[in-house]
Amino acid sequence: MKANLVVAEMDPSRIDVACRAVAHELIPLFQAQPGARSAYWLVDRNTGEVLVMTTWDDEDALAAERATDRSHRARVAGRTGLVIRAVTSMGVLESDDAGLTLTAVARWARVTWIGVAARDRQAGPATERPDAIADERRHPGPCGAYLLNNAATGDRLAVSLWDRPPAEPDGNWGGSAPAQRALLDLGFVVRRVAELQGLGVVARA
Repeated sequence: MKANLVVAEMDPSRIDVACRAVAHELIPLFQAQPGARSAYWLVDRNTGEVLVMTTWDDEDALAAERATDRSHRARVAGRTGLVIRAVTSMGVLESDDAGLTLTAVARWARVTWIGVAARDRQAGPATERPDAIADERRHPGPCGAYLLNNAATGDRLAVSLWDRPPAEPDGNWGGSAPAQRALLDLGFVVRRVAELQGLGVVARA
C-alpha cells in the first residue's frame, strides 16, 4: 500500500467552504479513481493548517492518480484559498482502519512527525515500528491508525484516527521521557505532534 501526503494551509474563515468542497467534489473524485483505498482531509481550525492523506493499493494506482487531470482540484483550491506547501509519497508500514470502516467516523486525528535523530545515524529498519508512537490503539477511543515511512529520508508519520477529540496520552505514548528514550534507541525522535479535525473521510470496507 502507498500513501500520498499533502501539506497545505488556508484562511480559517474559509474552512466551511472547504468542507462543502470535500463532501460534494473531492470525495466523489477520489472514489472514482482505480486503486483508491482511503482518504482523510484534516484541518486545524485555529491556524488553517491542512493535511490530506490518501492511500492506494500500490505504486501504480498512486502514479495513475498523479497523472490524471488536476484542473478540477486546482479550481477547488482556488475557490477555497488552499495553498499547497508540500506533496510527499510514503510507504504504509502498518494500517488499521477496520474499526473506522465498521463502527465509527474519524472526526479527529492525532498526527506525529517522527524524524531520524541524527542524519549520520542509521534508524531502525523499515519493518521496525516505534511502538511507543504507533500503537495508539492502547488508548481508549481510536478507531484507526497508520504508520507511514518516507523511504528517501527515513522519517515516519504516525496518524491515529478518533471519533472524538483524542484522549490524553499515557506514559507509554511518545510525549513521555521513557518513550522519547525508546525512540532514540531506535534512531528516531518526535519532531512535532498536532491534533486536527476531520473535514471528510473515505474508508473502503
